Amino acid sequence: MHSHLRVRAAATMLLAGTLIVAGCSTAPPSTALPGGPASAAPTTAAVTTPEPLVTAAAVMVLEDAGLETPMAAGTYTSRLFEPTLTLELDSSWFRRDAGDARKFNIRRGPNGEEDLTFFSGIDFVQCGDSDVVEAPPDSSTVVDLIIGMPKLNTTQPEEVHVGDLLGTEIRMLGGGDGSLDDFEGYLAHGCVLSFGEVPFPGDSSWLVELDSSEEQLVFVDVDDTVVVIRARHGSGDVEAPWDYMREVIGTVQFG
Repeated sequence: MHSHLRVRAAATMLLAGTLIVAGCSTAPPSTALPGGPASAAPTTAAVTTPEPLVTAAAVMVLEDAGLETPMAAGTYTSRLFEPTLTLELDSSWFRRDAGDARKFNIRRGPNGEEDLTFFSGIDFVQCGDSDVVEAPPDSSTVVDLIIGMPKLNTTQPEEVHVGDLLGTEIRMLGGGDGSLDDFEGYLAHGCVLSFGEVPFPGDSSWLVELDSSEEQLVFVDVDDTVVVIRARHGSGDVEAPWDYMREVIGTVQFG
């Protein structure tokens, strides 16, 4: 009798031990969160792609702006000019002249007396009675020729930012008596930069810098192309227009 009870007691203790072990290996029940039962599986948040800061639609085309029409403020590019570029303009600008792959300009002021003109790819340079220099290898060659012309009154070259590139700025300070109406006197009073197959006075386009010129010139190398950016003012106070033009030139991005 006592033996039978001991067997049953041992069996009971063995069963209790089994239940204790099983209880230790069982994961605790999920705790319900306020607002509803816990999800059976994690959810994945939707991925949102940010909008680009500048879209193609946000860039306006210079040639679409019309002529003698105020241009809206914003980012502009040219459909024709090479190398490709963009620049930031406020609402004070308009176009007067049609451009092409080698040249375009924009104007501001009541009569368009202030302008910003871009020239691409200088082919020839001649200053005074010196020889014609063909296809200058870089902008520094052109700058050296201009500031080395005794007739011309210029500032010393200064490094400026043209977007991500560095350009060289010189200012023509005028004071001479050369005239754009005196075709025969161009070389006697300054330098002629030619854009085309033949140098001045051949059938090409020219940028004429005379001892009477009051202009701001920025030269920048874009790959193998020399780009010239010319600014002209329309009032007696030249410092404010020059500073403003430099700010606009600083927004230019090539490529």
